[in-house]
Amino acid sequence: MIFLPSGDLLVTFRNYNLTLSSESLLLQVLFWTRVIRPYNEGYQLAKYEPKLLETLLRSDDQGQSNSYLKAMEQGKDQYEHEKMVDEMKLSRLSK
Repeated sequence: MIFLPSGDLLVTFRNYNLTLSSESLLLQVLFWTRVIRPYNEGYQLAKYEPKLLETLLRSDDQGQSNSYLKAMEQGKDQYEHEKMVDEMKLSRLSK
């Protein structure tokens, strides 16, 4: 991240340069902390600590709407999807 002289913020994400105005910066920070961060944490926990992730996700079984845990579950789902695709590719190569 680079703060520009105008007060805007230049962010590079997956080879895309995004310029955020100072007015939208708060919204972007909220989006990061409520969606992207828990999504990434769910992905990493699914990869390295799946039992811990399952414990965390089961703690939300009371029917409460917890957007943080929902984003973590989406990250877990993405990891599992990528893992399945990789396994399918390996099985095709081994034939």
